[in-house]
Amino acid sequence: SAAEALRESSVIVLALEDTRDVDRALKRYSDGAVTLAVQDKTVVDLCPRRPTWRLALAQALAQAGAVYLPREAADPPALLRLIDAAPSAPSG
Repeated sequence: SAAEALRESSVIVLALEDTRDVDRALKRYSDGAVTLAVQDKTVVDLCPRRPTWRLALAQALAQAGAVYLPREAADPPALLRLIDAAPSAPSG
């Protein structure tokens, strides 16, 4: 399920254009706090955002224990290095 994938992933890649969809995915409500369990995760946002909204999200994610990488920091080689460096569960 999507909830399980979010729980198990160390890197979350957002490709949602609408900021309301981003807020819903991260369980971020009117107080601005991210309530999804994102501690020790990296959140990569592939869509362009207004600077003020992006800063507020980055601060909310930092308070929740996560790192936010905006689109500008997510060039394909850097994104692949980030995914390769993420710990993976043993298969089997």
